[in-house]
Amino acid sequence: MAQNFFSRLYGYYKAGWDKYPVLLFVLGFLVLMSLFYAFMLTNFFTEQFQPAVVAVNAKISSAILNLFGEATSASGPVIASEAATISVKRGCDALVPIFLYISAVLAFPASWRSKLFGILWGVLFLFALNIIRIISLFWIQLYKPEIFDMMHLEVWQILFIILGIVAWGIWMQRSMK
Repeated sequence: MAQNFFSRLYGYYKAGWDKYPVLLFVLGFLVLMSLFYAFMLTNFFTEQFQPAVVAVNAKISSAILNLFGEATSASGPVIASEAATISVKRGCDALVPIFLYISAVLAFPASWRSKLFGILWGVLFLFALNIIRIISLFWIQLYKPEIFDMMHLEVWQILFIILGIVAWGIWMQRSMK
């Protein structure tokens, strides 16, 4: 009986793509983002997942900065050198843009193979972009601290959103071929 219900539900969903593709995309996207925001409210997210992601961002950024001779160390979310210190905090972890991207990919009508490739490619791209952002902000804090807040809160925020949308657009174009 349950299999029949889900088969019928899937049939309505599949037929709906022909009639209401934008509506189904928006609804699917909103449901997936709601699930992500519900996940953000859990103790697991706030006490384990997000701090681990921030620490990984800090460690990788510190390692790359060291390749450029900055002599940094990372401890949890903090990247420090003798000359500058920054802290990678919630919101600087790229999790919201990553989950926005994943939700858009999953809600879009494409094959599962294409979706899995898109998620892998997009998450790696956004993660790497975030590492570049953290490194650039460290250098800005070190060499031009007077523009740090503007670059952190205005320029990089907007750039990250735009590049996340561009990444999804590129994946969408490729998945439609």
